[in-house]
Amino acid sequence: MENILDKLEKELHAETVILGIGNPIRGDDAFGSFLARRIENKICLRVYDGGSSPENLLGKIIEDDPRTVLIIDALAFGGVPGEINLFNPEEIKTSALFFTHNPSPRLIFDFLQENTKAKIYLLAIQPRTINLGDKMTPPIEERLRELTHWFIKNYPLNTCGNRLSTQT
Repeated sequence: MENILDKLEKELHAETVILGIGNPIRGDDAFGSFLARRIENKICLRVYDGGSSPENLLGKIIEDDPRTVLIIDALAFGGVPGEINLFNPEEIKTSALFFTHNPSPRLIFDFLQENTKAKIYLLAIQPRTINLGDKMTPPIEERLRELTHWFIKNYPLNTCGNRLSTQT
């Protein structure tokens, strides 16, 4: 995980927007949404909780004119539950990755690439379960705690100037 976070840290800066995606009633799929909720207004980057309808926030993200967009979502990429990976749009477009919901982040990537000049990344977590009514599993909960701590430690409110997190 440290290697992924080192790569991520090189890409995040004051003009970054984070978009968490996930359905809170589908077990591990809630990861991106829950992480966004935990870090919004606690870090100096703009954070949006897109929940299960992230497309509703794309206009706000475009208005923010970010240099980087980080999408956080559950994604079946063949790892062990709780494993994280960082993907760029080209990797997403050319792979057979399984997204846990609709719309696919591929559509979000394409839309943001067409309407911003931002670099776009997906911080993905390998889910264990995404069934309706499931609770988040322990490996995903542990990664949620670790990443919450990492974001708050590395992007405290006082380090990015006037660019504060925004609640939806």
